[in-house]
Amino acid sequence: MSASLTPAAVAQAAEDTEVELPGTGVVLHEKSTDRLLVTAYMVGDDVYLRGKGGDAFAKKSGYTEITVSPGGARAAGLRDKYASSGYDQVAIIDRATGTAKYIRTVKKPFITAALYWSRDGRKILGTTQRKVGKKWLTHGFSVIDVAAGTHSEARLPKPLKDHSFEWSPDARSVYIVQEGKLLEYGLDGKPRRTLDVGVTASGDDVFSPSGKRLLTWCPKRYREPVCVAARGTGKVVKRLAVEPEHLWGWWDESHLMMVYKNDGAYRSVVTDLNGKTTRVLADITSSAWKNDDIYLSYTRR
Repeated sequence: MSASLTPAAVAQAAEDTEVELPGTGVVLHEKSTDRLLVTAYMVGDDVYLRGKGGDAFAKKSGYTEITVSPGGARAAGLRDKYASSGYDQVAIIDRATGTAKYIRTVKKPFITAALYWSRDGRKILGTTQRKVGKKWLTHGFSVIDVAAGTHSEARLPKPLKDHSFEWSPDARSVYIVQEGKLLEYGLDGKPRRTLDVGVTASGDDVFSPSGKRLLTWCPKRYREPVCVAARGTGKVVKRLAVEPEHLWGWWDESHLMMVYKNDGAYRSVVTDLNGKTTRVLADITSSAWKNDDIYLSYTRR
């Protein structure tokens, strides 16, 4: 399936502001009314952060990942090396001034990976991992209190396969994908329940704005590739017969963000819950998608 649009939709897309991302083959199509905005991106080993209130992106050396808080006031960054104390550290960056404070997390040989902001912007979640041979294993998660500048960690009794923890919508629990299922843990690290809903989308928030639904790749028992599940019951409530290359997450309560092949390249789009494309978000070259491992980080304004 291609991400083609009707003539009326193409005319509307022509009114977008085009933003070219440095160091990539990506062009964003944005509107001033958009509730979601690309505020950072990763391409290969390089990390770029958007200037607050503008369209310019600057390369941030010394980081492996950066993600911006809801509302856009701060950014959280993973440093590319341990502090002299032997601990990993997360930087909290004031986007208006560029100043940063550093919060110590886990001690070598463990690392903190995959940062996620809570929806209220008060906490940051990170995944505790360790490399054994050629494999990364997940050993737990860290929670950073941004205002207090403190860090707490929950370790699991047994390590899990390489995957990242993500917040629940209310930040009272966390989720991680294992063996095609979604496991929920309390902030104390104790398991709560298992949802047989498939592998979640790979964006900054897999849950809908209301927090009631989540976007996944369907479990193997279904023929359709993409599923929407109810968070409360864990039941699949919608199946989409579409074949995207990637799932970013939710645009709003009734629209999704996906990536499709498009005339030899790729296109990031908004679709309705039937899979119909309603908006183009970005044009991505084949090289950027296949070779450069481009990741676009969206923030809700």
